[in-house]
Amino acid sequence: MRPYKGIPGALISEDTHRPPDADFAGGYLLQSIGVMPVTFAGQVARGRKLWGPALRQYMQRYNHTAGINILGDCLPHAANFLELADEKDARGLPKPRVHFTNQENERRLTRHAEQLMRRIWEAAGASDI
Repeated sequence: MRPYKGIPGALISEDTHRPPDADFAGGYLLQSIGVMPVTFAGQVARGRKLWGPALRQYMQRYNHTAGINILGDCLPHAANFLELADEKDARGLPKPRVHFTNQENERRLTRHAEQLMRRIWEAAGASDI
């Protein structure tokens, strides 16, 4: 797999753009992801609570790692908005502050995507999903 050798998001499928079995509005795209080694190590350390020798041992399988991610539609919601902060960036412009919380539609979309991605990995013979 060697995910560090290619474009991180190399493949995109629009088959789930408007899935017929959806219990949510909108849809999502499936895309392949290749995470760089340092980023992946940080995610593994936090997500699996590995550190030291256990993390090094897990990272030895990095070259046999592949990823799928989603890019999904979100519905408008009053709690989701962008505002300009008082803090300035290097050019003296106000920095953006994003307020976002998944609502029920986004939770349903994510659940649908997670079930599909698990079926894909199982069909591909993945050993660590």
